[in-house]
Order: sequence, then C-alpha cells, then structure tokens
Amino acid sequence: MGLILKWLTGAAGPYILIAAGTLILALGTAAGYQKYRAVQIQGEYDKHLAGDDKKAAEASEANRKAEAAHASQLAALRDHYQAEIDNEKAAADRIIADLKSGNLKLRKRFSCDQGAAIAGTASSGDGAAQGGLQSSDVEFLIGIASEADIIVNQLTLAQGVIVRQRETCNGPVRLDSLQEAIRKH
Repeated sequence: MGLILKWLTGAAGPYILIAAGTLILALGTAAGYQKYRAVQIQGEYDKHLAGDDKKAAEASEANRKAEAAHASQLAALRDHYQAEIDNEKAAADRIIADLKSGNLKLRKRFSCDQGAAIAGTASSGDGAAQGGLQSSDVEFLIGIASEADIIVNQLTLAQGVIVRQRETCNGPVRLDSLQEAIRKH
C-alpha cells in the first residue's frame, strides 16, 4: 500500500487522480445512461403493449357485435320461416275444414266409368258416388301437400342459415354459385 501512496503523491499523482475520477465519472454516466435507456425502452414496450391490448379489446368487441348481429339475423330468419310454417299448417287446416263442411269442393279433373266404379269395390261417401275422391283421401292429399310445403320452408331456412354462416366466415356469398353447386350434386 505504501508503494501506491508514493506513486500517487509523486509527479504523476494529480494526473492519475484526474484519470481515475474521469473513469469513475464515465462509468457512472454509462451506467446511468443504460438505466435511462432501459426505462425508456420499457416505457415504449409498455406503450406498445397497451396499444396491442387496446387493439385486441377493440377486435374482441367488434367480434362480439358481429356475433350478436349474426345471432339476431338467424333468429329473425328462424322466426320468419316458423311463421310461414305456422301459416301453412293453418291454411291446410282451413282447407280441410272447408272441404268437410262443404264450403269448398275439389274440381273433377278426371272421369271414372260408372260401370268400373260399381264393379270395383263397394265404397261409400259423396266423392265415391260422384266418381271423385273421398273426403278422407282429400284430407290426406291436402295434408301431404302441406307437409311438402313445410319441408320446402325448412330447407329454405337451412339454406339461409348456411349462407349467413358463410358470410360470417368468408364474406358475402353469391347465391347463384351456391345454387350451381347444389345442382351439380
């Protein structure tokens, strides 16, 4: 230790002290700058992270709104077609009731040879006596036609749901391309 003191107190001593002080100051400044830069970088990172969180929240909210709109479209579509199905059932019931009460009659579009009708089976009912359809046959045919109309409405609803879901996933769907694909299969 005595050698170091002798060396510092000699002719080069003040210069060594200045150099050592400058070195300590430079190291302190570098460490401070690194800390300042680390805080600055962390602040920028936090700002970007907050921006990303905000963008993610906005995207999530937009997705929620799109989902709600899609759900309301599907509900409106379902309600519309359910109303059509109910109307179809009510119309079929009215037609059958009118046929039973005699307020509505089917036109004869065919003729039946009376000899063949008598020789066939012994049938009863005003339709059979006139060579037409019996009321139970008419009721059956109206019921089948009504069921067919209901199935058409259900298929139209299903097609509407498919189109809406494709629009949600892929954007607008051209119906002519969808119908063309259905025709090919």
